[in-house]
Amino acid sequence: MKKAWFKGFSLVLAAVLALAVVPVSEAALGDTVIEMNRAITRESIVEMAIKLKHTGFDGAEKLEDYLNKFLRENFDEYRDEYFNDGIAFENRLSKEYIHDIYFDVIPSVKKPYRAGTLKSEPINDTLNALKMVRYLAGLPYDDLSMTNGLNTSAQHRAVLAAATGTIGHDLPKPADMEPEFYQATLNGGYDQCELMHCLSTSPRVHMPSTAGAILSLMDDDGSNNISAAGHRLEILNPNTKEFGMGYAHRFDYPRSLTIPGYGTSNFYESYYYVHTKRLLGIGAEIDTYVAWPNSGDFPVEYFNDTSYPWSLTLGADYQTPNKNDITLTLTRTRDNKKWTFDKNTLNLGENTNNYRNSSLDHLNVYGKNIVFRPNEKELGRILTDDVFKVSLSGIKTANGMSAALSYDVKFFNLGREIGKILGCVSGGENLSITDARMILQHLVGKSLLTPEQQDIADVDGKDGVTITDARLVLQKLVGKIEKFPREL
Repeated sequence: MKKAWFKGFSLVLAAVLALAVVPVSEAALGDTVIEMNRAITRESIVEMAIKLKHTGFDGAEKLEDYLNKFLRENFDEYRDEYFNDGIAFENRLSKEYIHDIYFDVIPSVKKPYRAGTLKSEPINDTLNALKMVRYLAGLPYDDLSMTNGLNTSAQHRAVLAAATGTIGHDLPKPADMEPEFYQATLNGGYDQCELMHCLSTSPRVHMPSTAGAILSLMDDDGSNNISAAGHRLEILNPNTKEFGMGYAHRFDYPRSLTIPGYGTSNFYESYYYVHTKRLLGIGAEIDTYVAWPNSGDFPVEYFNDTSYPWSLTLGADYQTPNKNDITLTLTRTRDNKKWTFDKNTLNLGENTNNYRNSSLDHLNVYGKNIVFRPNEKELGRILTDDVFKVSLSGIKTANGMSAALSYDVKFFNLGREIGKILGCVSGGENLSITDARMILQHLVGKSLLTPEQQDIADVDGKDGVTITDARLVLQKLVGKIEKFPREL
């Protein structure tokens, strides 16, 4: 009797262990395939963000510092100009600053047209942003590149958009634009993601950011994008290997806004174009699925607005889903709030009035791409440490088996985690004098840091915690250094 029980238990145990090591797309339970969560850890995400110098923030700190410093040092000389039209004054300074940090050759959006050339830094920032989102999605990223040909065509396209004041795939040629220049905007017949028509009163509000443009493409929350999330799908397509970035702006858009205390001023606009080269069709190299936000730990900075759609692209292991057959549920664990999406859920991209109704859920199936969004009023703000469970049923495997798919998304604050590595042993969100004091107290034996805190305190990455680390923290606090050696 005992031998029979043990033999039966051994068989069950062997079956469980076999499931654990079989690829998730083959792990069958009855006639249902269950996808398990992926193992991209929070620690590895932090390491990658530091390596790529990309945390999901655009930031306008450098421009803000530049403007404030200029005003402090030259206020008496420019007092009248500033108070007469503060926005125009800031725009003039911002234009000079942006030209200096972004362009080797400044573009011209009027005749004579000139494409201009971006500096290597914004091009590299674009590439790092692309690599980071690919990494977060669990996709290959090391083989991505920014090519001269695509950069050139994208730059021409950005100038065309700025010249016409429009964005889109089919931009008209201005009457005074040379045919050769217009031809250069067409990307040689390859694919393109157009973004973005960024309208604001000052670059101080929306500082140009090529990396930020990539993140905005990933958001894909516009009424004409939410049905398919096509920009996101293109960036996350493993067969899209080559990219190009173009950026142009105009400070003289012929519409004005009156602001009390500032007067009336023209708008400032940024135009970005991303050109891509795809080797094969979408999804040709995906076996299981690609999700955004992805399963497991995921930085909230990359998905921090309730208007952003969630997307799930099925790979070769699955047949193309049918909206009439699937049921998708999204459950927030902190309050067990549950949203259900099925054939009765509207595609908000089909109707502008519906899209603007924040009380409606959204679901669309576009090929193998499933795009959904819970209504914004019920969802509220996504919080750090929020956990959501995504469950999809009504799909089939490539060989026709009924299948279900389930995964968890665990949001965390990437900036805070990176801050832990940058000397914040006190656990605060920003570096402070307390951090330097705690490191010194540890060195003299007054109070000891935990092993985790010691790792955070080792800002130079050498020989553990030393007096050098305390000195570096103080130097960063007073602005003597911008980055710790461990960040470089």
